[in-house]
Formats: sequence, structure tokens, C-alpha cells
Amino acid sequence: MFKKENRFKGGVSLSKTHTFPLFTIKTGPNNLGRYRFRIIISKKIDKRAVIRNKIRRKIKECIKEVLNAEYESKDCLIIVRKNILDEDLAFCSYIKKALV
Repeated sequence: MFKKENRFKGGVSLSKTHTFPLFTIKTGPNNLGRYRFRIIISKKIDKRAVIRNKIRRKIKECIKEVLNAEYESKDCLIIVRKNILDEDLAFCSYIKKALV
């Protein structure tokens, strides 16, 4: 789980949208000096919470590298698509492209 300072709820305006085969990333600036994330995985992806949590952990593993680096601060919403179940950690490069 991310620290509370790196999570956000709703009500944030996100201006840019990056679309990839496995997920969509919406980003917007914030004035907090750090990244904040939210990951949405629908039950349409898989009805089992175990699988959805496994996907969430893989995405968070990729995001940890971005959190340690010094980039501009953004709010990021990651919406996962169904075909992510077929992939392994190959999607980390997509996340880095969208966030940097």
C-alpha cells in the first residue's frame, strides 16, 4: 500500500490522458511536490479479489521506481483494461513513459 500522502480520492481534475493496450493513465498537475496515485480495477477484469489485488501489487511495484525519482508532481489515475491478465511485468515501461 502507498503511504497516505501518495494516495488520493476523487474530486481531482485530470487533464492529460495516455492510452495503452493494457491500461489508461490520466494525469494532472498538483501543487504538493509529490506524486499521488489511484488504481482502478473493475470486477469486469476478474471477479476474484485475489487476482485484482495481484494486478494492483504489480502496478504498485512499477510505480515505486517513479516515487523514488525526482520528477514534477502529478496526480495519476490508472484504469486497468481486461487484457492485462495475459501480461507479466512488461507493462512497467508504459507506466514510466506516461508519468515522466
